[in-house]
Amino acid sequence: MSKENDLKQISLPQIYCEDILGLEMKNSDISFRFKDEKNIPHEIKLETIYHLEYTEEEYIKEVFPFGLFEIKNSAKISEMISRSTLSINNVFGEEYNRIKHYVLSVSEDGSYHFICKGVTF
Repeated sequence: MSKENDLKQISLPQIYCEDILGLEMKNSDISFRFKDEKNIPHEIKLETIYHLEYTEEEYIKEVFPFGLFEIKNSAKISEMISRSTLSINNVFGEEYNRIKHYVLSVSEDGSYHFICKGVTF
């Protein structure tokens, strides 16, 4: 994957594992709460999660800098679509064009991969 063409960084404070306040799933949405260096709490909401994966640092094949990134042309999304028995128009509840792949890289400890319909702050 060409990082320059396929990664879009989304601005947010640097997150360390000790800054994570919680990860909560409600229905099919996830709220990821953390505090910044000034102890101000923040929340990232991920809408309609289809895939969630955490990878510890020692198992990461592709290292990301700290932060939140959208992966354009995601191989994981393409693989999920290709494995579906539904037509492309019916995959992901007929909203396949809204599906995004995000990576949240947290300090040196690891990264979260989310495939979902969107992110809000």
